This record gives sequence, structure tokens and C-alpha cells, in this order.
Amino acid sequence: MTTQEHTILSEPVAWSDDRLELGEGARWVDGRLVLVDLLAGRLLETAGDAPGPLREL
Repeated sequence: MTTQEHTILSEPVAWSDDRLELGEGARWVDGRLVLVDLLAGRLLETAGDAPGPLREL
């Protein structure tokens, strides 16, 4: 099979250097990545559509 018959995936990217106890449920919302750190009880987001530090909502 040729590569034209398959979707080519890019390499994985670490979206943030932040440490989470149990990160879960990451979703794209209005151009930013939003996720929950379940054990710490925090809702987090990225600053935009590029990797970087997370900030608490």
C-alpha cells in the first residue's frame, strides 16, 4: 500500500510541562485545550492553540 492510501499522523507533542495528578477529559473549546486535573480538583486551559503552560480557570 502507498502512503496516499493512509492518513499520515504527526509525532506526538507534549502540550505542557505542567505536572498533573490525574489529567482527564481534554477537549478543544473555543480554540484552546481545556482539561481537568481530577485529584487536585482543578479545571485547566492552554493560552491558545499552541503548546505552553496551563492556567487554572
